[in-house]
Amino acid sequence: MYIDSLLQFADSQTLTADAVSENVIDLNVARDIGVGEVLYVLVVAKTALTGTLQVNIETDDNEAFSSATVKADIGSMALNAAAGSAIKYKLALDVMDERYVRLDFNGLTGGDVSAFIVKDIDAYNNYASGYTIS
Repeated sequence: MYIDSLLQFADSQTLTADAVSENVIDLNVARDIGVGEVLYVLVVAKTALTGTLQVNIETDDNEAFSSATVKADIGSMALNAAAGSAIKYKLALDVMDERYVRLDFNGLTGGDVSAFIVKDIDAYNNYASGYTIS
């Protein structure tokens, strides 16, 4: 499975309180993207999580999200979810009806998550990064 960096909401983002994704996806213009292929939002615990993570999709017509709308509650990971735990959410067409899209993370008091839009969730395997940044 390929992960497109332009469709990545978070890359091992550390969460210690309620926060929004470090990346915002810009669809360029608000429009009906058509039928196309099935897409999923995948949120993966990169480390063990403390707290219960609740994730929502938010959209807005401006990048500052001054009038953000919660479009979907995509699910949660239970208290103390282990690294590798994941939320898999099938995107509905009406979720992507504004120009900017981000994720809203709530209820977590510790842990790292990655999140992205993908086509083939069944082919996803969560592996350690294999490198250390110092």
